Amino acid sequence: MRIHRSILLATLALAPVVPANAASIDANSLFVDVFAGTNNPSGAGLRMAPGTDVYVDDAFLTELVFPDVTFSSSGNFGTAAGLEVLTGRNQVNVEWGDLDTASDGDDHGMAKINQQATSQEFTDPAIQDRALLTIFSGLSLTEMTDGEGGATYSFKVAFKNGIRDNNNGVDGVPEIVMFERGRNDNFNVRLITGGTFDLPVVTDPLSISSSDFADVGFRVNTREIGAPQTLGVGAYDLNDWGLENGETVYGYIFEGTGADMAGIFSSGFNDQFTAPIYMSSPLPAVPGTAAAATSVVPLPPGIALLAAGLAMAGILRRRQGTRAAA
Repeated sequence: MRIHRSILLATLALAPVVPANAASIDANSLFVDVFAGTNNPSGAGLRMAPGTDVYVDDAFLTELVFPDVTFSSSGNFGTAAGLEVLTGRNQVNVEWGDLDTASDGDDHGMAKINQQATSQEFTDPAIQDRALLTIFSGLSLTEMTDGEGGATYSFKVAFKNGIRDNNNGVDGVPEIVMFERGRNDNFNVRLITGGTFDLPVVTDPLSISSSDFADVGFRVNTREIGAPQTLGVGAYDLNDWGLENGETVYGYIFEGTGADMAGIFSSGFNDQFTAPIYMSSPLPAVPGTAAAATSVVPLPPGIALLAAGLAMAGILRRRQGTRAAA
C-alpha cells in the first residue's frame, strides 16, 4: 500500500496526519562491547551479554538477536551522517554516563566537539547539532538525548548509507532499531525517502510507544538522572511505514516530548547472500559531508509533478503581476 508523502519544509509545516501504529519486533538478546579502560563495573575488554549491571561508561552495541535474524557485527548497524534540530532546541540536550571519560578511548559528546561539559545545555545550532550528532553517529548506548519534557522537540537525521528492504511485506527482520531510556515515552518517526537533507521527502509518521520495547537487560546511570534507569530496544520493518518493495530510506524525522533516545539506527547486511537486505547510497547534500549540494535523490513521480505544477503556478502568478503593473 502506497502512503501519503510530503516534502518537509524548513518549518516542519506538514499537513496534520493521524500517525499509524505498529508493534515492535522483540529482540531475543543483545551484546555490547566494553572497551579496556572502562569505568563500568565489569566487562573491560570483553563482549558482554548484559545482565543486571549498571553502566556508567560506554557500552557499544555490537550484536542484536531476533527470532528471524542475527545482526552480529557493528557493521550491521547504520549510523548518522548529519543531524539538525528542527523545533524545541531548549527541550533537548546531550546526555552521557556518569563516568563517561576518554579512559576507554571514547569521551562524552561535548568533549568530542571540543566543548566543556558545562556546554551541555547550549542551544547554539553550531554546538547543539554537532553534539547531538555524536550520539547518533556512534553505537554507545549510554550516550543519548535528554528530553526536558516541557514541550515537543524534533530533529532530522540522514544516515551514512540508505537502506532498502526487498521483502514486500512486514516480516521479522527489522531495518530500523531504536533505543530509549526509561521505556516510558511516546513519539513519532517519519522516514526520509528522497529529496535533499534541506528539503527531504518523508513518509507519514509512525506512532511509537517505548513501553512496548524489550528490556535490554542492563540499566544506565547518566549525568542528569538521580538513579539507574532501564533501557529498551524497539525494532521495526520498513513496511510498517507502508513503503513499497525496493524503496530506499535515507534517514528520519523524530518528534517527541521528553524522549531520551540512546540511538536510532538502520540495520542490515551489505552481503546480499547473507539476507535480503542491503545498504545503498547516502542522502546527498548533508552538512559536513562531501556530497554535492546539486545532487538529489529523485522525487517520487507524483511529488515531482506536484512540485513542477507549483513552480509553474508561481511563474504564471509573477507574469500576471508584471502585466498588471504595466
